[in-house]
Amino acid sequence: MNIRKEVCLIVDAYSTANKLAGVINAYGYPCVHIQSNSFIPEVLQRSFRPCDFIDNFVCDKTPESLHHQILERKYEIKCVITGAESGVLLSDYLANKFNVPGNDVNSSTSRRNKYEMTETLKSNSLNHIRQIKTQSIEEVYKWVRENKINPVVLKPLLSSGTNGFHICHSESDIERAFKSLYQSKDVFGNINHEILVQEYIEGQEYCVNMVSYEGKHCLSEIWKTDKQISKHSKVYDLETLLTEDNEHFSILFEYAKEVLRVLKISYGPSHLEIFVQSDGTPVLVEAAARFMGAMELALITKAYGTNAILLTAEAYLKTDSFIKNLQAPRPKIMKYPAMVQLISSQEKEGILKEWCFDQLKHLKTFHGIDVYMKSGGHIQQTIDSGSALGLVYLVGDSMDEILSDYSLIRSMEKRGEIYTIQPLSKEN
Repeated sequence: MNIRKEVCLIVDAYSTANKLAGVINAYGYPCVHIQSNSFIPEVLQRSFRPCDFIDNFVCDKTPESLHHQILERKYEIKCVITGAESGVLLSDYLANKFNVPGNDVNSSTSRRNKYEMTETLKSNSLNHIRQIKTQSIEEVYKWVRENKINPVVLKPLLSSGTNGFHICHSESDIERAFKSLYQSKDVFGNINHEILVQEYIEGQEYCVNMVSYEGKHCLSEIWKTDKQISKHSKVYDLETLLTEDNEHFSILFEYAKEVLRVLKISYGPSHLEIFVQSDGTPVLVEAAARFMGAMELALITKAYGTNAILLTAEAYLKTDSFIKNLQAPRPKIMKYPAMVQLISSQEKEGILKEWCFDQLKHLKTFHGIDVYMKSGGHIQQTIDSGSALGLVYLVGDSMDEILSDYSLIRSMEKRGEIYTIQPLSKEN
């Protein structure tokens, strides 16, 4: 393998992005890791693979000082790629500073701030959610009454997943949600000085994952996302791959490309959460200029022969091949993957005694499992991504096989066969 002088910067190579450096290394390019903040959530830290990098920088002061630190090492920068959500703004800044391909630094905020994102869609006449951002609970009450919107969603401006997501059906719900969010910290450590308030959207949710270069967009895959209502929030339940013969497939793809255009996502991976409403109209919930989180990439590779990580490396390092392949027909689906989130319905909190994987491993479509808690961890009812217990990955020859095993997993949960719990004593 030829080792090249140029290096690739990856900003926050966590979660799904922890596989990117290894692929880039296989192309002969060393990777340098950039940590966007001195605080990185533990759930992301544990996925980091330092062995894939020749150097690591932490942006614990200002982006300008970080830029100077990198310059002092005299690296020749080939590209800058975003890994996780927390790295979006810094990636844009560094790509601009090193004069390598990247998204427009002047519009970075619209790719990170959920309010600015939706306002950008609105100003470009794309379907969008009605919303306000505010520091005043009275303004929320007024907006809801004047617009006759019920229910509404309150959530942070800069968070990720379902962290801080509240569905509100009444003013008392709004009061509880606002008080719990305002001036609190989101999952990335940002203080919620303002709260995002949006209309609640009904319909079927999908995740559209794409990779772009020079404004040309390659569709990696589309997931159909089913969630459950849990208390005031929603939790991921089952995600299955959407096939091209589905009536919503082309609608989602075309709308997603328009969203990328107006948000000026011209380079790198993107992950869009889109609802298709009952009348067939797509509307964006939020978009991210990074990889979909918590992905088992082998699922997509088994389905299509490639995945977003491989496509991203090809886009930056073998661009001619990436552009040429955009003209080729989409690969036919070879396997049917799915992700099942493990959900604790325990109203009573407890301590995880042990995991029991034997029955899961005997499922016909079982591919793997990723758990977020070790023995001795504190289990409580799953109400968002942060309180989920893990993911079970399935791969089958048909959707019927997938749905059958999904039902068995939920039955195992109800019978307490996936893990054992020690109830909390009164002293705890």
